[in-house]
Amino acid sequence: MAQQSVMQESHKNPKYKRVAAIDGFKGMMILAIIGYYYFQNYLPGGFFAVNAFFAIGGYLAFRDNKHLFHKKPVEWHLSSKLARLWLPMLFMIIGTVAFLFVALPEQLKNIRMMSLSSLVFFNNYYQIINQQSYFVQSINPSPFVHLWYVSLYLQLMLIAVGIRKLFNRLNLLRMQESLVLLILSILSAIFMTVMYVIQKDPSYIYYAISTRIFSFLLGGFLSYLTEGQLSLALPRNKSTALLTQLMGVGSFLVMIWMMLGFNGVQDETYLYGMQLFSVVSIVFLWSILYENSALNYFLRFRGFTFFGRRSFSYYLWFYPVHMFAPYFQNGEESSFVFVGVQMLWIILLAEITYKVFETKKWMVPFGQTFSLMSIHHFAVKELPPVKRMMGMAFSFTYVILIGLAFVGFFQSSTETNLVAQQLESVIKRNQELIEHTTQEESTTVDPNKEIELKEQIAQEPITFVGDSILLAAADKVQELFPKAMIDGKIGRQLYSSPTTLEDLISKGKMSDRVVTLLGTNGTFSQKQLDEYIRILGEDRELYFVTIFAPVKWNNEVNQQLHDAKTRHANVHIIDWYELAKNHADWFYEDKIHPNNQGAEELAKYLLESITQIKMNE
Repeated sequence: MAQQSVMQESHKNPKYKRVAAIDGFKGMMILAIIGYYYFQNYLPGGFFAVNAFFAIGGYLAFRDNKHLFHKKPVEWHLSSKLARLWLPMLFMIIGTVAFLFVALPEQLKNIRMMSLSSLVFFNNYYQIINQQSYFVQSINPSPFVHLWYVSLYLQLMLIAVGIRKLFNRLNLLRMQESLVLLILSILSAIFMTVMYVIQKDPSYIYYAISTRIFSFLLGGFLSYLTEGQLSLALPRNKSTALLTQLMGVGSFLVMIWMMLGFNGVQDETYLYGMQLFSVVSIVFLWSILYENSALNYFLRFRGFTFFGRRSFSYYLWFYPVHMFAPYFQNGEESSFVFVGVQMLWIILLAEITYKVFETKKWMVPFGQTFSLMSIHHFAVKELPPVKRMMGMAFSFTYVILIGLAFVGFFQSSTETNLVAQQLESVIKRNQELIEHTTQEESTTVDPNKEIELKEQIAQEPITFVGDSILLAAADKVQELFPKAMIDGKIGRQLYSSPTTLEDLISKGKMSDRVVTLLGTNGTFSQKQLDEYIRILGEDRELYFVTIFAPVKWNNEVNQQLHDAKTRHANVHIIDWYELAKNHADWFYEDKIHPNNQGAEELAKYLLESITQIKMNE
């Protein structure tokens, strides 16, 4: 995304076409990332693409090895990199905060420190220190949560500079230097696996240098093997050339398979998935460097290179647009039309950012550089009247945005951080509760006592499957359903749950009544829902709870559940949405997770709904 250094090479350089291939690779990966957020049920592993960007960044950072810094001082490289990252990011932050101040002032929360930590390239560790789970962002949302990548990327650049200066001082052989990078990469990959096993929380693993640097160093290792070249000649031996291309195609297919088959909440992703994707990304990167290879021609397609050259700008803007667009959606609008409108906004904002700040093809008097001399340069520069007016209009608008953002920063509240910590504390406590609760330890009822239907249902061994919504209410559910088997996981998706269901069935923990609370984290297709129901079987009574959340897929999820009821006789709907929409006081500030009162009401409503459904049979 941010790797634009090679783009500064002269168009006269015959190796430029190789850069085009790398841009094509970046273009595919940024589209995968955006696709992950907008079509997560179809591309659940799109987040893997970030590893590819780290791999490309490592390759470019270590190319020319010892010799690059001899051409220009280290400080020049760092300042150049800093400017290419900082100025576009500053523009995005200012524009986003100004927009929120004007259009959505209630969303001016978790803004101040998230933006400041991003501007000093510390965002990833700020989120770690403040225990802001990557998979529970809804309680404490921020349009800048994705800037962890920018912070980590610059940190990796600084590490690369340190490593290269150390190598120069030690005067190691090239082979020794490459082995050091490889060993450090392997250690980092192992550390990711170990840390996941120890803490079972992907947040630290996702943000930390120690667990993400392996992709970057693998790219550096490849740079040593190829001597940092952007163009390689295919071997003259036809068999070797064919094998090279087949390895590239194979790695490409593996990447597609992983993006389609993996998701961010399964154990395999962190035990070996991240590592595997990084390895195949390196193989793919190596294969596309070969001149006249099929993949090289494929990636030079302008549809890929266009997005690749602008990948950093697209990365900056897609998340804020994706996050706040649902607040403006007309319920009657087609979801495809609405997504299309968002894409147009992302394209527009990314293009402005790219032309003004990355390539500086659009000259403006203010905001384009660190120096105020840009005003003088703009004044004396001979520009066409249209371009001069556009430059002045942009700077004037930018100044207004800065003023609005300044006020918005001071109106931003950090109180939601405390609320977030409270919710996470509740979820962690309830996770421990359900882990240490078994059906054998549950209370029993005197068989001689006359029991009403509600009491009878309450004492049945019902299985509850859900995400953080279920975890937030798990203690209240356990009180009303003392024999309940509760299986909840933060960030769980319905489409990724079949393995969970099969595991519960194999362990004898799946009862005849199953209550499902899923859909808050993302939508799913009819096929995926039918597969979920098929695994549970026709002999079980299945209760699906509708979701209540300010997310763009709320209505789609609930409609899918209602449609499933018409297709399956054993499916019943517990309409939490209809009850909850009139009780805003039942929820934390995210308007998604039930607070203590909401958890009590949810548990009672589950019991009452199951009882009512049973009475109507």
